[in-house]
Amino acid sequence: MTRVPPPRWRRRLIVVAIACVALAGVVALGFANGWGLGLIHRSARATPYAVRDSTLRRPYLYFYPARIDSTERPQALIVFLGNDVGFWEPHQQLAERLAAARYTVVGVDIVAYLATLPETHPGRETAFASETPALIARIRTEMHADSLPIMLGGHSFGAELAFWLAANAAPPRLAGVLAMSPRGSGHFVVTPADLANEEPAGIGAFSTISSVGRIAPGVRVAVIRGSKDQFARHDADFETAGGARLSVYRVPLAAHSLKKLLIAGPIVERAMSWLLAAPNAHAALTR
Repeated sequence: MTRVPPPRWRRRLIVVAIACVALAGVVALGFANGWGLGLIHRSARATPYAVRDSTLRRPYLYFYPARIDSTERPQALIVFLGNDVGFWEPHQQLAERLAAARYTVVGVDIVAYLATLPETHPGRETAFASETPALIARIRTEMHADSLPIMLGGHSFGAELAFWLAANAAPPRLAGVLAMSPRGSGHFVVTPADLANEEPAGIGAFSTISSVGRIAPGVRVAVIRGSKDQFARHDADFETAGGARLSVYRVPLAAHSLKKLLIAGPIVERAMSWLLAAPNAHAALTR
């Protein structure tokens, strides 16, 4: 028996339906792997800001003043140390979001910044400990943030250096550390192992977990962790080292890169509110 082909409109409807299902699958797969945010990242804009201090006109610094009116003041100053590929578009998107939430954010391309310091160990660590607080002090003055609490932040490689800085050369009025996807150890030079998303080891490596234990007791620590991040195995040790002043915030469906800002953004804001609620953060506003 010969089959009668369906009417032309029905065939077209079937083709369109199949195409829509295929496209939805591609989009879902893309977002699951962090590709989909590339479409969003293209809409990112550089925040127009004219730097007054000539010593801060450096290609590794990104300025995002808090978006406030004349009756408001920024909630805090966030110095965010990027990751092992720089201060990339997801970080810029996050900085824009936090600026809209009344935080002043200064991003640091930590790879480019470290390249201005000595190459050898321990000379780079010594220079980082002496020069970075001075850099932050100039940033404070530039952004009219001398009386604001300060948060150190970073992602992966940058989060690990934020821990080290908070433990060894903390800036005045440090209220919290925002650590996105930290590993169990860190170091001061980007290696192929970093780019392969492996644990730092060898000469110059340090324990991020021990660093958390040496951060001043009044400083809170928020760990932002993707539910698919392989380094989540360290979180129990982070919680033991930090005690009640450390909280882990889970980002569902996210991996180590935390590119899914649509999901991660609100969770980061919630973590920032918790950091800002630290008693010493309020004390900073009154000094």
